[in-house]
Amino acid sequence: MINSEIQEMAASKMIFVTSIFLLIPRGFVAAAIWQEEWTYDGISGPMFWGRGLINPEWSLCSKGKRQSPIDIDPNTLLFDPNLKPLKLDKILINGVLVNAGHSLLFGIDNSSRPILNISGGPLLYKYEFHQLSLHFGLLNDRGSEHTINGKAFPLEIQVYGYNVDLYNSYDEAMESPQGIVAISVLIGIGESTSEDLAILLDQLKNVEYKNQEVTVKRISIAEMLPETQNYITYEGSMTTPGCQETVTWIVMNKPGYITADQMDALRRVRRNDLGGPPAPLANNYRPIQNTFDRLIRTNIDFPSVKELYYYEGFNHIQSKLTK
Repeated sequence: MINSEIQEMAASKMIFVTSIFLLIPRGFVAAAIWQEEWTYDGISGPMFWGRGLINPEWSLCSKGKRQSPIDIDPNTLLFDPNLKPLKLDKILINGVLVNAGHSLLFGIDNSSRPILNISGGPLLYKYEFHQLSLHFGLLNDRGSEHTINGKAFPLEIQVYGYNVDLYNSYDEAMESPQGIVAISVLIGIGESTSEDLAILLDQLKNVEYKNQEVTVKRISIAEMLPETQNYITYEGSMTTPGCQETVTWIVMNKPGYITADQMDALRRVRRNDLGGPPAPLANNYRPIQNTFDRLIRTNIDFPSVKELYYYEGFNHIQSKLTK
């Protein structure tokens, strides 16, 4: 009798728990089962990363004090004469462009040689290129993760590398001090783009849907960067879960450009599988995070180059950053 009552109570509890599970929105339970279940909107969007049931391991996303991206206020920049020129090896690499559903990622082919190294700038160690990501908006006044004086660009390219002097892998470095470098290039709409970036963007038609990928050969990451040695740097985080605060950010002071047609091609990329309900990948940017009075440094000597310190040619950010 007692055993049957216990079994009956257990069954009732199971029904209750199952009912509660079914009543909870999928986004809240997914994180406990699928670690990569996150998006840029709704109940699995940035506001919920690391909160409640959306993977407590991502708690830095909501509680961290060195989070990225940030708004770069020219009035708070500190000139640092000890900052060195940034160095990227000017070599051709092979890689794979992937539609990851929440981002477009270009990762180096493991068999690709030679290795692309990143050094100089604010870095004390040598870093090896790991991947490039693209963040963009449906409209031209949004899309970039970092902003300048409150103004956004339609596209931001982020180049990630990991510290090979101290760590054995990208994953290890991402969890470790001074583990990651991220180079940010803000992109506006213009009449042309760099040849190497154009090669990458020409493959967008092959990654229009989630989980599609295509091999891209013989492109130079260094040639995608604008021709400038001026940059802004600060200590921050990954802009995706789990928002690890192990990233040295380098934001190039001069923008790059793509054409309106190339921007339209980006906006045709979907975050859904082939045959699924259509959903644009665009607007895959994290909102601006609090700086908490962090030190934001630059190698721009304001008195001597103040007339050069602005984003030339970008129509909706024409105003100079210094006066």
